[in-house]
Amino acid sequence: RNVLIYFGAELQKRVLATFHFALNDPGFLLLGSAESVVDGQLFTVADKDAKIFARSATKSALSLAAARDIYPTAGATQRPHRPAGRA
Repeated sequence: RNVLIYFGAELQKRVLATFHFALNDPGFLLLGSAESVVDGQLFTVADKDAKIFARSATKSALSLAAARDIYPTAGATQRPHRPAGRA
């Protein structure tokens, strides 16, 4: 719980869509105190205070991205910055 708050908006949407796809009907999603469901089409509020959301009956489709779209290429990695004057 409370891991979604560290993701960007697009990644949050992908994760929630994946949860919606993976949950059987009726399925429940428990979120942390600082989290919320951005898109109200996939989940409905079951218990607002406890942050429990129910999977909606909306048809879901899991879209998979190619690995090159998710992970940076080997040439894109950055070297650690070394302060000047230190060996």
